[in-house]
Amino acid sequence: MKKPSYQIKKIMVNSGKPQHVILLDSTGVVFETNKFEQASKLCEILNTNSDSGWRYEIITIVNK
Repeated sequence: MKKPSYQIKKIMVNSGKPQHVILLDSTGVVFETNKFEQASKLCEILNTNSDSGWRYEIITIVNK
């Protein structure tokens, strides 16, 4: 069994309804890492610096 990988989603509120957006890297590809610590740290940084009230959460991808 392979290790899981991790993505980050941004949760915004649009017209009172939550809207989920997957974080992209600098080339427009979905950001994905197999290091939970890296995803967790990035998520922490993004949440700390969010001035619009957006939230960031980790998504676990189960690789088969």
